[in-house]
Amino acid sequence: PRPHLGGNINSRKDTSQVYAGLSWEWSFWGSWFAGFNLGGAVHDGKLKTLKTDRKELGCRLLFRESIDVGYRFGGRHGISGFLDHISNAKIFDRNEGLENWGIRYGYRF
Repeated sequence: PRPHLGGNINSRKDTSQVYAGLSWEWSFWGSWFAGFNLGGAVHDGKLKTLKTDRKELGCRLLFRESIDVGYRFGGRHGISGFLDHISNAKIFDRNEGLENWGIRYGYRF
């Protein structure tokens, strides 16, 4: 495993997050890879709300899991599709969880 640090910024002023944890990665078919990440996240979303278009996340510090599949190029660069999930693992009453998916650019130091 290797450490990771990152963030998701919501441009609509909904829930943004910063996260850290450990990553595992497996290479296959030359430069293709798949990965799994496990760690924690801190977010600025709603803890409790009556609005139906917002999620109740229960607490600021949440568990985070993520998977991705991508392609590495130029030695240190990579691009991947990802799916991540944050939640409080039912430690608190409110735990709707939040999923994000998208495309990620990565650079290995």
